[in-house]
Parts: sequence; C-alpha cells; structure tokens
Amino acid sequence: MALHVDIIKTDPLATGEHRLARAVFENGVVIIDKANDPGYWLSTLTVATAIDPAIEPKGFFEALPTALDGTYVYATRPHQDADCPITHPAVDEAIGQ
Repeated sequence: MALHVDIIKTDPLATGEHRLARAVFENGVVIIDKANDPGYWLSTLTVATAIDPAIEPKGFFEALPTALDGTYVYATRPHQDADCPITHPAVDEAIGQ
C-alpha cells in the first residue's frame, strides 16, 4: 500500500471540505491524482514546499503538511488508504471523483 497526503479545501460557509488533490508516494516517486489538473497541483506544491519532487521526492512528500497548513487549504499527514480520514464521498464531489 502506498502512503498518501490529501490536499483539502475548507469552506465552512458553503459545503464543508473538499479534496483538491492527493499526493501519493510509491516506489520512491510522488504522483498527484484525484485532481482536475495534476500538473497545476504538482507545480503549486513544489513552490509551496520549495523542494523539487524529481530530485527529493521523499522530502517533498514529507514537507506537504507543514507547507500547507492554512485555514482554508491544508494537507493531511501521510497515511495509508485504509487509515484515510477522508471517508465521505461528498469530499470528492467538487472535483468529480
């Protein structure tokens, strides 16, 4: 099983939380999925962490929760699929997953 980090948008006045993207760390590589535009999120997360995932994938992956720790957008701590805190299907509705 691969570890992943969920990138979450919080909108308390509208519908709660939505997953914007997911960063998966598997076989020494970071893959962005569960996103409308994975390339956009890879670029955005690279800027946010100031770590190039092509050069230092594990450091990039581990830096996500610290780099994205805001009121409206945050990253979960790394976890396995079975331990994912994102369990409600409505979380993915915003991106059509």
